[in-house]
Order: sequence, then structure tokens, then C-alpha cells
Amino acid sequence: MITHNQQRHPSRVVEQAAPSAGVSAPLTAAQLDPLSSLALQQALPGLLAAFDEPLMRVALQSALFEPNQSGITITQCELDQATYLPDPSCIIRYLLTIQDNQGGAQRQVLVSGRLFADQPACETYIHDYLQPLVAQLAGRAELAMFTQPVGRIAALHMALHTFPLDADLPALMGATDRRGVTALLGAALQDELGPNFAVTDCRVDLVDYGRQQRATLRYHVTGQASNAAAAQQVLVYGKLTGDGSGALAGAISAALREQVRERSSAYRFNVPRVLAWRPELSLSLLEAIPGEGLIAAAIKALLRGKPFAGAALSLEQMIDAGATIAATLHTSGIQLGRPRSLNDQLDSLRRELVQIEPISPALGAQLVGWLDQSAAAATRSDRLPACFNHGDFTYGQLLFDGENSGLIDFDSICQAEPALDLAQFLTYLRVASLKSKLTPAATRALIDHLVRRVSLYKALSLVRRTLRSWQKFKPSRIESALALLTEAVAELS
Repeated sequence: MITHNQQRHPSRVVEQAAPSAGVSAPLTAAQLDPLSSLALQQALPGLLAAFDEPLMRVALQSALFEPNQSGITITQCELDQATYLPDPSCIIRYLLTIQDNQGGAQRQVLVSGRLFADQPACETYIHDYLQPLVAQLAGRAELAMFTQPVGRIAALHMALHTFPLDADLPALMGATDRRGVTALLGAALQDELGPNFAVTDCRVDLVDYGRQQRATLRYHVTGQASNAAAAQQVLVYGKLTGDGSGALAGAISAALREQVRERSSAYRFNVPRVLAWRPELSLSLLEAIPGEGLIAAAIKALLRGKPFAGAALSLEQMIDAGATIAATLHTSGIQLGRPRSLNDQLDSLRRELVQIEPISPALGAQLVGWLDQSAAAATRSDRLPACFNHGDFTYGQLLFDGENSGLIDFDSICQAEPALDLAQFLTYLRVASLKSKLTPAATRALIDHLVRRVSLYKALSLVRRTLRSWQKFKPSRIESALALLTEAVAELS
């Protein structure tokens, strides 16, 4: 059993108070690292121990398996990701490698822990939110080795739950159930492959699980038509959106595909069709489109001074393709998506900053100052007309297959200034190319006439990236984002 005076963790320099008003001194490593915040350590007493992987390997072994299960051993515990929530609590996901010493099989499982301020809060969460979901996992083979899918580490005030149990996204259990999904996909694929196509099996992979109330799944479907001699393999993607935003995916996909068909060949790109929307699971089923994300790899090759042979297009051509896709979105006239103004983003960021200022005062004070400068700069430039925006337009959403490109992920579609998408794209491009002078000519040409509004949105995008990096306990990312944010704010003057 872990006790607080036994917790083993790296020594942390406690964050000092924020500098005096008006002083913009460089922030220290301790001021950038949430784990160095004394306020956060006091709010969540188990925090430092929860980040200690060797310690947690032992603690999770004890919490998840009975002592007499000597044949099951956690051989490796890797902290997959962590997210601070202002309850206060912290969700930490661990990727465990588990060895079956009797059968010799080794497998990886994902276990989530949620840290609370005290044990009563932890027990309330387990009783009210986790335990009611356990019955839905009865008979699931992937959980057979566990005593039960819910547990606790009382010394850390940590509630545990094994994938796919998630109180923030309960539909994840149904969307990963091999038996249920086989029937669900059978119905969804009949329009695609014909009424005589029968799904015989389905393997489920987790693609992305980085955000609350969001998950992306990949279904490897095996089926056969009654008049076919051999079985057929089909790849389908599932997008889970706990807030129901995926309900618009079908309409968005159809409208975009229509726009692409009406354009000249130079403006054509692939858009996945939505095969079905299952409201009971908040699940969109989408076809797989050809291609893969290549821009990040191309940037890495450029930074290392090496040629990139993994794409038919150069980096500049891929960025230009992204510009073409953005132009197609912004001139499409599609009216889908909620309004999203600059003031909406300012208000949202202010609310988030209020939550972190007491915990990381120096970082909070600096971000508040820069946000105020951004708000003031907004009054010195004219607003651009709102149009159809992707809302999360980064190079990671662009796929390339030879000379063909494609666009994915429509969870954040909105009506906003085109500068929103352009700033988001440039922010991620600049972060990826931080160590170089990379500023592609194609990108510069695209935004020359939108510089001031793009600069505004870029500053807000960098504030948001800094906040997300803080929430994810990534001090090195905070430092990188702050360096770019300093430049972005300077552009506003």
C-alpha cells in the first residue's frame, strides 16, 4: 500500500509567485511545469506519485488484480497522457503491458486513473459514475483477467477504470463491443455494399482518445456477399462525440462532397462519406479515404537536412494543397455549424485562465496580459465576414495519396472568420518547425491580405495551445508555445 510519506517522485522546485505587474521576465522551468505548483500539489495530494511510473506499476498491480492471481503481472507501466480538470481533479491514462505467466501471452491495456482532493470525493465518483456502468461490460473477453473493471488507490485518492469504461464517454463501451458492432456495421454497410452483404466479424482498434468526450475507432470488417466466392475486407472509421456534435457529420460531408464535385480539378480533394449516424451511441461511421498525414514527416526531414521521399508532392506543394482546401471551404457558402466569433474565443480563454491563475500564477499573469493585448488589437482591425470553417484546421487533418489530397474530421465545423482556420494551420506549422526559419512561400502568399486578422487568431490559438499544454502537464510544449506567442503578440502592435 502506498502512503504519502512513501511516495517516490523526482524532486520538484516549487513555483514562485508571479512577478510584479508590468514585469515580463522570462518564466523559470518551475513556473512552466504544473507539477511544480505547490497549490496543485496541495489540491491533489497524490499527483506526484501518480506520475511516478515504477511506483504506479506496483500500485496498479495491487489495485487491479487479486493477490492470488500470481500468473498475471504488469511488466511495464507507461504514462500515456494526463489532463488537469478544474474540479479539481486530474485524469491520467496508463498503458500497461501485462504478462500472463501461465499462458505466456502478453498484451497491452489502457487504464485510466482520476485523482481527487480527498477520498470521499473519490468514492462518490466511483459509486455514482463508474459502478453503474460495470454491468454493461459483463462477458467482455478483454476484461476477463481483471477482478473488476473499477478499482481505487485510496492513498492517492485515485479512482481507476479500465478501457473501454469511461464515465465521460459511456457510449465507448457499446462502440467497442465486438458483437454489437458487428450487427451495427452490417446494417450500415448494406447501402454501401448491397443488401446481400453480411458482416461476419469485426476487429476494433483505438485510433485517438486524447480528448474528453471524444474517441476515434477503426473497424476492420470482414464480410461476404451471398453471390461472392470470397470474403471481403472493409475499413470503417467510427467517431464518438459525447456532446452529439457528430449529428451534423453526414450533412457536412454531403455538402462538401457536392462542392468538390462542382469545382475544377485543381480544387478537388477527397472527403469521407458518412455511412451512418447512430444517435444512441453518438457515433458517426465513416468510410476510409486513401492517404496518410505526411506534412509532419516532411517538416522533420527538412529540419534534419534530409530529403523526404515519402510523398509524391513536396512540402510546399502539400501546404499549397492545404491552402486550396481552405479556400474551398471558405468560399463554399455552406451554412452548417454554429457561429464562432473572436469575442467568443476571448471569453472562453478568459474563463479558462481564471481556472489556472491560482495554480500557476506566473504563467497565468503572462497569458492574461497577452490576451488583453490581443483583445485591444482586435479593435484596430475590421472583422472579416463569417464563412464555413473547419474549426480545427491543422496539417494533421490533411491526407495525401500520391498527388491527391483529402480532408478529415468535422467535429469543430463552425461559421467564423476565415482567419480562424488559417491561424490554426499556421500555429501548428510554426510549432512543428520551431527550430528552423521555415515559412513556406505558398503560405505567406495565401495570408498576405489577411495578416492582421490572422495575427489576432494566431495569438489566441497560441494562448489556447499553451493552456492545453499546461493541462496536459507538458512544460516543454508550454515553453515552445510561449516563444511563438511572444512573436505573435509583437505582431499585433
